[in-house]
Amino acid sequence: MPEGRSALARIAFGLAALALAAVVAGPVLIHAGVAAPLTGFRIFSYGLLASLPALVLSLAAIARTRGPGRQPGRRRALQAALVSGSLAALLAALAVPARHVPAIHDVTTDPDDPPGFSQTARDAGAAAASAYPPENAAL
Repeated sequence: MPEGRSALARIAFGLAALALAAVVAGPVLIHAGVAAPLTGFRIFSYGLLASLPALVLSLAAIARTRGPGRQPGRRRALQAALVSGSLAALLAALAVPARHVPAIHDVTTDPDDPPGFSQTARDAGAAAASAYPPENAAL
């Protein structure tokens, strides 16, 4: 029987391939200077997140192609499960250690030696707009 008769397996494989392409493309576009860093990171993140429904669909496709006479599409479903499972594992590997890192807005600087804001110093009106109100000095 010809491979690829399972529509569910084809959809799962297509989504897994799209997720893999996004995970690879995000950093490559940033490095090539084609995409801004935040845009490339979003592409990378969307690819990792797309691996989750691809994994669910591929597992469903594996279940649907189980048994005698239902083998067409099984190889494609297994390939989709391998790709999407690998990307989901990468997502977990990145997310689990991040639970123990403080939120980015929770990072403070030394108030006795604050960092210089060179861009603010260059903009004439920005320096006045970024000044702290005197009533917040006691905080």
